[in-house]
Amino acid sequence: MSSEKFFIAIIPPQAIVDYIDNYRRQYNKDCLTSVPPHITVYPPFYLSNPESELIDKLNKIQVQISPFRVSFTSFDFFSCGNNVAYLKPDSESTIQLRNLCKITRSLISGEIIDVWPNYPINLDQYSPHCTIAEQISDNEFSKVRQDLEPLSVNQGFDVNSIFLLNKHQGKWSTVLELNFNTPDTH
Repeated sequence: MSSEKFFIAIIPPQAIVDYIDNYRRQYNKDCLTSVPPHITVYPPFYLSNPESELIDKLNKIQVQISPFRVSFTSFDFFSCGNNVAYLKPDSESTIQLRNLCKITRSLISGEIIDVWPNYPINLDQYSPHCTIAEQISDNEFSKVRQDLEPLSVNQGFDVNSIFLLNKHQGKWSTVLELNFNTPDTH
């Protein structure tokens, strides 16, 4: 088993990254340097086989997924001890993201070992989101909610690929971008 951590994510285009980073600067400066804004498709894992075998499996996603649109329509919050503020995708985006998660999960089954073995990776519980801030103290959390809840959000982007990321020296970086199947434009 590799001791390196990996995860699979959607990384938005730069305009959306800038929008998200504006809020991250306000509420969670620490994450600005450790991980790019993203939507997790599969949470951190270790490799049980060589990286090349995982990449071979992930390459199959190119023919199984077509590009789709993600639209963020509101801020939302997890208050499960980690206190997270995030951008929430609309319901159609959530359906598409769950499908992507399901296909990705089936492709990498047997190739990985979850970092958090007790963390349920259950599609019914998968709540796609783009984190703005996490590990917010209880006192600060109510203020963050008060600031963000009334704001309307109208941000979206086309998802044409997923990224395999690797943690090296405390920072996540891209190993590979896997583009989706693009329909012929003839």
